[in-house]
Amino acid sequence: MAGVFIRLRPPDLNCYEYAEGLECRVLGEVRKIESRQYFGQEQSVLYLNQISYFEVIQENQSEESPILQENIKSGGVVCYVSGDAEEIKLGSHVLITGIFENFSRATNPGEFDARIYNRTMGIYGKIQKALICNISKDYSILSDVAYRIRSNLEK
Repeated sequence: MAGVFIRLRPPDLNCYEYAEGLECRVLGEVRKIESRQYFGQEQSVLYLNQISYFEVIQENQSEESPILQENIKSGGVVCYVSGDAEEIKLGSHVLITGIFENFSRATNPGEFDARIYNRTMGIYGKIQKALICNISKDYSILSDVAYRIRSNLEK
């Protein structure tokens, strides 16, 4: 009996490729918040989706690297913010600046490919050294209350 194996891969959004290592500005909706200890420092991890704005901040931006808004909206980003993000609520929109990085690809056969895994999860990159520029006042009250209760029970 012969079986058929189909390998499904998430779409490769090349609009992020040129932003590697550059400072960028992104606006999206907070869908998940995590708190972590990173070398003894408190760090918040924000998962943004419904990206409505993505801009590379550089002095000499060429016309060869356009920002593709229609593709960017289809994926999210992970933002690593120093300190506690207590004022951020789930469902709120945040404007963040930081250094964009792609997830690493597998370099050896059988090695874990973080880029494919995260793109399957709808995450297309990460923002390191993220600074929160603006937070919207509207948010999902029900989602935020459930998140706060769950995080307090975990402590």
